[in-house]
Amino acid sequence: MLQGVIDNFLLPRFLSLKMEASGEWRDSLEIQPFAAENKGVIRGRFYSYWLAKGRQPNADQDPKALRAWAVWAGSTFIKKWVQDKGLAADPIAVAYNIAKNGTKAKGKGSNLLEVFEEPECRKYVEDRMRAILTARVADELRRSALNAFR
Repeated sequence: MLQGVIDNFLLPRFLSLKMEASGEWRDSLEIQPFAAENKGVIRGRFYSYWLAKGRQPNADQDPKALRAWAVWAGSTFIKKWVQDKGLAADPIAVAYNIAKNGTKAKGKGSNLLEVFEEPECRKYVEDRMRAILTARVADELRRSALNAFR
């Protein structure tokens, strides 16, 4: 069921918003089951929230603090992002700008994660859950009936 949510709702929204850079975010999506609780969780990259909502500027706007963060980020994940996007930008300068000004969600990015709350997605989940529960109840009734005749 959760794979269907990813395939039918989350990924199509992500792709329609043109948020793809390296494919890392898309490839990181996974279902983490909790068998004991009959639950599961869709997990993705740690930056999913900021991808969807944008990022506030760094709280500490001291130039030395901004520079320290920019050097770290520009030499790690921002460097990879710049390379994946094929940009001819200095990753440290990009990171500094993010630290100083924050980011905005691209296009309609703010509705990426809201896809889980939309009526079509909720109906999909409800229909799948109904089918699963119906099968489980029928199975339990069969077992109870067999035990009654033993």
